[in-house]
Amino acid sequence: MKRIFIVLLYLIPFISFANSTCPVKSKLIDQYETKKDFYSKSIEGIDQILSGNFTTQMPLTTIFGPEIAGEDVQTLITTYKKQVEDISHVPDELEYLANCLREVKEDTKYIELINSWRRLYLKKIELLEKNSNLDSLLKKTMANAQALPEFADKISREKEQDEKLKQEITEKISDTQAQMVATEDQNLKDIKAAIVELEKVKVQILNINLAQAKILEDELRFYKDKSLVVGRVSGEIDKIKGVALEDTFFEVTTIWEDVVKKGFHLFSKQLKSLNFPEMPSRSNFAESSDEAKKEIENINRVVLEIENLKEKTLASISLKSDQELQMHYNLLFQVSSTRQALYERLGKSFIFEKVFTMRFWQDLKYELLSVPYKIVSFLYSRVIYVKDALSLGKKGVRRLIFDGLGFVVFLLGLYVISLGVNYSEHKIDKVKSALLISEKFRSTGRLFSIWWQRLRPAYRLLLWLYITYLIENHYYFTHIEDLRFIIPFVQVFIVYSIFKIAIVGFLSSIAILEIRNIHAFRIKAYHSANSLGKIFLYYFISLILLEESLGKVYVYSIISLMAFGLTLYRVSILATDWHDTILRFLEKKVSTKVYTLIEMIEKKCPPWMASFVLLIISVIVMLFNVFISLTENLEVSKKLSAKLFRRQLENIEVATVEVGRDKLPQDYLDIFTIRSLEESDLLIAPDPQLSQGICDEINEWLGERAEEHSLVLYGDKGVGKTTLMKYVMSTYEDNNDVNVIYHKVPAKLATRDGLRNYIKELLGFKEEERFDILSIDNRLEKKTVVFLDEVQNVFLSRSGGFEAYNELINLVNLGTKNIFWCFSFNRYSWIYLDRAFGRNQFFRNVFALSGWSDERIKELIMKRHNKTDYKLSFDFLISATNGSEEIDSYASIESRFFKLLWELSNGNPRCAISLWVSALRKRGEKSFVVNVPKLYDGDELMGLSDDTLFVLAEVLKHENLSAKEITLTTYLPIGLVRNAIKVASEGGLLYKDTRGRFMLDILSQYSIIKFLKSKNFIYGN
Repeated sequence: MKRIFIVLLYLIPFISFANSTCPVKSKLIDQYETKKDFYSKSIEGIDQILSGNFTTQMPLTTIFGPEIAGEDVQTLITTYKKQVEDISHVPDELEYLANCLREVKEDTKYIELINSWRRLYLKKIELLEKNSNLDSLLKKTMANAQALPEFADKISREKEQDEKLKQEITEKISDTQAQMVATEDQNLKDIKAAIVELEKVKVQILNINLAQAKILEDELRFYKDKSLVVGRVSGEIDKIKGVALEDTFFEVTTIWEDVVKKGFHLFSKQLKSLNFPEMPSRSNFAESSDEAKKEIENINRVVLEIENLKEKTLASISLKSDQELQMHYNLLFQVSSTRQALYERLGKSFIFEKVFTMRFWQDLKYELLSVPYKIVSFLYSRVIYVKDALSLGKKGVRRLIFDGLGFVVFLLGLYVISLGVNYSEHKIDKVKSALLISEKFRSTGRLFSIWWQRLRPAYRLLLWLYITYLIENHYYFTHIEDLRFIIPFVQVFIVYSIFKIAIVGFLSSIAILEIRNIHAFRIKAYHSANSLGKIFLYYFISLILLEESLGKVYVYSIISLMAFGLTLYRVSILATDWHDTILRFLEKKVSTKVYTLIEMIEKKCPPWMASFVLLIISVIVMLFNVFISLTENLEVSKKLSAKLFRRQLENIEVATVEVGRDKLPQDYLDIFTIRSLEESDLLIAPDPQLSQGICDEINEWLGERAEEHSLVLYGDKGVGKTTLMKYVMSTYEDNNDVNVIYHKVPAKLATRDGLRNYIKELLGFKEEERFDILSIDNRLEKKTVVFLDEVQNVFLSRSGGFEAYNELINLVNLGTKNIFWCFSFNRYSWIYLDRAFGRNQFFRNVFALSGWSDERIKELIMKRHNKTDYKLSFDFLISATNGSEEIDSYASIESRFFKLLWELSNGNPRCAISLWVSALRKRGEKSFVVNVPKLYDGDELMGLSDDTLFVLAEVLKHENLSAKEITLTTYLPIGLVRNAIKVASEGGLLYKDTRGRFMLDILSQYSIIKFLKSKNFIYGN
């Protein structure tokens, strides 16, 4: 056994090595050295590029990373930065090698390897950021620098092959001539002479190809020399400053002019046809002998070789011409981009500093002459393509026919797409109609209809714009030069058309249209849109023509300045022409304060300037409206929309909205009483999350899964505490194992004995003389849930006024087994008690009731209204808010009105009902016109005395108080209290109920709360 154990100990290292996936250490070190050497060479290559030397032999993808779109470069840079900054990060490419180095205890090499990778990627980040700032100039310069030597090598190899072939043909000619002299057969002499002439044609064709190669070599030297100079400048562009920057700009400009001249020379040179030698005339030779017959066959073979050589030479020259043209385009882009980058570094003032110099006007003249370069180069490439195809004979003609058929198929494809676009538009119209008819989705249909009416004029154009984007970026079409040239112009024209529709739409939205003036409006609107849209069209077409060939230098700066000036001029004319329309629009849409500011601008500014400012304001208002409509489901947007709608209604005469309850039919008012909130058929179910949370607490107690046997819910007066308690209570009414009791605490029950007697009577033990809650709890036959509403009635905020509240706390903390207490408090009563006594030691389960949503407020109102036979009309509000606008359709005005109702009431259902009633004005027997809700604005609060504010604060704290209780809690003389009550009651701040108790008026409640908080009379939220 001992020997076996020793053997196993010896075998363990070999077993672990066998399980390892790492190579032996020597190979591992070799891999490490290889990877580190690769990183070093990559860093060296990047340093060369950053210094302006593009002669590195490292592959383009190794230096710059994967080929990605411009917008993704920043994402790649961010990723690299995160990886480099993360000290613990090990890249995927090194994970295997790094793990193996650590496994063999080569920690030093592991650290060196990771640091080498980190240094490389820091360099890559620097390179990518610089390349991105220069619009991929460095990458394209490197691509051009690597392509030039490859092209030169290719020309050299072809030239060497042609020279070799030429030598072979020359030797063959000499041999044939010697045979011709040696033979005595004249027929054979003539045949051999014909072969010599044909071989000479082959030599002439090769000479043409060699001559073209020699010319191309000279051209490539030009491209190489210029590319090296521009590459050096582009690499050091951020280091050039002062006078050197200006000198470098003019140096690169001179190179740019040479390259453009070379381009036009290139076009004219390549348009010239190649003059291949004519084939010598062929005689009918007699087949006098077998040798003569064989030589005649050689003639036919040489003729076929000539045709093949001619076709091969033509294809070779055509291919080299295309490559030369590509070299030229690459250099032109490189020079134009470098020149543009230098111009941008010189600053915008440079053009004004040089405008009076001769050099500026010479360069500007050359730029203007070069503007049509893009179109000329495109047309040239198409002409060359056709010429080369025709020169190939039938084969070339077939290629042109197939190209034509391909173009026809493409047009047919566009036609099919257009049918699909038309069908989709028709289908959307049908969906819209179906939604409007549907009862379930009618509201959605109305909203969809509004937005579809806005989008419909531009729908086809937007779809076509997206289709052109897909065609432009699809891999199948990216190499089709015709599409690459045409699509940008098509896209600009589509956007120009959409721009005009947007202007007409904007003018339509601010105008008040009538049937009689629609035609005149359209003529005027389209004239304004065309005038402004043409500036956009010409400007962007100019940019397309300028890109690549000129860059953004003199002509671009002048065109931009002209476009900016013309735009300002045309916009000011548009603003002046539509001044009255804009003014009427703003009068309806902005608040009184803003409109007063507008009137001041009208008086103090020249007419054109005032019109311009008004147009800007109207655009801002319109964009704000669009933003609100797009984000209408967000609470912030709802509040903004409601406040904006309220501002629009500020200028409506007060007399039109001063409508009291006595103006409405009593049968309608009865539907909207406070009691209606508790009627089952009119009940709006409380927040399910809140009600379920309360039920869960009670159920856990019933199931003896929790010892907590109390909870508190609190909220503003009228927010729905009673409704929530009764809703929860109703879920247990059919449960025979549970007894539920609901009761409102009478006011004011502020003594301990009073509370004890109240509890005894509530639980059915009125006859008991001695109060013992634990004895009562044990004698209960069922589990009992006690819902006590308005528990704020058990205290008075004065000395000795907390007896009942303290007794209530004691009852809760006695730990009854058969009683679950559910209390409701007014928000500010609860906040006061919480600050005074703390809550966590008494109540663990506290639920806060917040305001309802606008949808529930609308449901609350409309559920009651729909039980009546009365009709509603929002015509008054539509008229008051410029009803010609699409967004102010009936459905939208209705939606905005209920958002206003929600915002004014703070989501308080009782307050919302009162506001709704205040907004109605009777029209006819069975119809109401909806006006502006009447809400206390709070202005009168500023003039109230501190005593009155103190009285209001105490009433809010207790929710309701009698005059005597107000005196007790405020410690004010009864005379001052009575005067304060009188002032507050006359101002609509206090309301006296049938019990003679005072409470805040529901319509003024939130204005009072806000003001009291600002004066520090109350605290908390």
